[in-house]
Amino acid sequence: MNSIKQIIYYGVSIVCLKGISFLMMPFITHHLPPQIYGELNLLVSLAALLSLVLTFGLAELLFRFFNDSDKNAKQNLVVTCIWLSLAGAGIALLLAWVVYSEIVDVSFIFNSSLDVALLLISLAGGLLLSVPLCVLRLEQQAKQFMLFSVLQGVIQAAATLILLSNEMAVTGVMLSSVIASWSVAIGVIFYYRNYLHWATPRFNVTHCRYMASITLSSIFLYTLNGAENWFVALMLGKNELALFFVAAQFALITSIAFEPFRLWWYPKRFKVFAANAKQAADGAILGAEISVLIALAMMLFGPWLIELMLPLDYQESRYILPILCFTTALRTQSDLFNLGCYLQSSASSVAIINGLCACFALLCIGGLIYLFEFNGLLAALIILAFVRLFAFWLVSQRLTHLPYNYQRMATCFIILIVGMVCSALQLLVLMMSVFSSYVFLLAIQNRLGKSLITFLKLRLGGRYV
Repeated sequence: MNSIKQIIYYGVSIVCLKGISFLMMPFITHHLPPQIYGELNLLVSLAALLSLVLTFGLAELLFRFFNDSDKNAKQNLVVTCIWLSLAGAGIALLLAWVVYSEIVDVSFIFNSSLDVALLLISLAGGLLLSVPLCVLRLEQQAKQFMLFSVLQGVIQAAATLILLSNEMAVTGVMLSSVIASWSVAIGVIFYYRNYLHWATPRFNVTHCRYMASITLSSIFLYTLNGAENWFVALMLGKNELALFFVAAQFALITSIAFEPFRLWWYPKRFKVFAANAKQAADGAILGAEISVLIALAMMLFGPWLIELMLPLDYQESRYILPILCFTTALRTQSDLFNLGCYLQSSASSVAIINGLCACFALLCIGGLIYLFEFNGLLAALIILAFVRLFAFWLVSQRLTHLPYNYQRMATCFIILIVGMVCSALQLLVLMMSVFSSYVFLLAIQNRLGKSLITFLKLRLGGRYV
C-alpha cells in the first residue's frame, strides 16, 4: 500500500476515534454542568496517567526495534509485547476490583468509586488493543487499523448517546468507554490469536532498559501535559477545571488533525534517517509547518465554534483556547525535533530531559497558580513548552546532528507567536491576515506541497517507505 493511501486511512481512523468525541462535546456539556464535567476531566486525566505506566513503553519499543530484527526476532518481540500488555490489563482489572470494593478510598477527590472502577476496566481493554494496533501500523496495514478504530469510535459514541439520554451522567460516559474498548479488544485479539501460540515471550536486557526509560519519560511527560488538571482542581476548583478542559479539548483537535502525519512518519523516521539524514530533517520541518497551519486554523475558528456549540456556562473557554493551541503546537514540535535522543539504544536522554522539565513544571505551575491564579497557569504552560522544545532540540543535535533549515524553523515560530497574540486579543481581522499570509507564503514558495509530494514519493531501496 502506498503512502498516500496509508495517510488517508490513518486520517479516517483519527477522525472516527477522536473526532467523534469532539463532536459529542455539545451533547455532553448540555447534559453535564461544569462541576460534573470537571469530574469527568479528572477521570480522563487519571486514565492518561495509568495508561502511561501500564503500557510499559511498548509502542516506542516496537517502533524502535521492529525493523532492526529478522523474522523470528520480530515474532518474539511482538509476542513479548503482547504478554506484557496482558499483564498491564490484569493489573488494571485488579485495581478496578480494589477501588470498587472500597479497599482504597477515592472519595476525597472523586464522587463515585464505581466511575473509577469502570475507567480502570475500560483501560484494561485499551491495553489489550495497544500492541496489535502498533503491529498493524508497522506492517503497513492501515486499512485494518482504520476498521478497528472506526468500530471503536462508533460503538462508544452510540453508547454515550443512549446512556447520557437516560441521565447516567459520568457513569454513563465511563460505561460507554468500557463497552467500546472491550468490544474492539475482543475482535483484535481474535484477529491476532495465532501470535500467542507459536512463540513464548523472551525478555531482552536492552529492550527492558529501553522500556524502563520510555515509561519513566512518559510519566515525566504527563507532569508536563496533564498534571496541571490536578493543580486547577485542587487550587481553583472543578468549575475552573471544566472551562480549562473544554479549551483543552478544542486545542486537542490540532493534535488530532496532525495525527495522520504522525502515524505515518514516526514509525518510518528511523529508516529514513538511516538512508538520508537530510530527508529526516526535512520531514521534521514539514511536520512543524503542518502543525503551525493547524494551530493557526484553530486559533482563528475555535473561539467562534465554542460560542456557537456550547452552553453559556462554558463560553469563557474561548479566551483560553489560543494559548493552549500555541502550547500544543510547541509540544508537537518537541516530538519532531527529538530524533537524536531516540536513536540511543536506551533513550536515556529522553527520560532525563522529561524528568528535569517535570520537576520544573511542578514548581512553575504550582507557584504561578498560587501567585496569579488562572493567568499564572497559562503563563507556566507557555514557559514549559518553550523550555522542553529547546532542551530536546539541543540535546538531540548534540547526540546526532541533523541539517535543519533554520530559516523555515524561525518562520514557523514567529508566525505561531503572532497568531497566538492576535487570537488571544480577539483581533480577528489581524488573525485572518496572519493565517492567510502564512498559507500564501508556503504556497508561493511551493514549500508545503513540494515537500509533501517528495515525502509521499520517497523510495528506499526501490520500495515506498
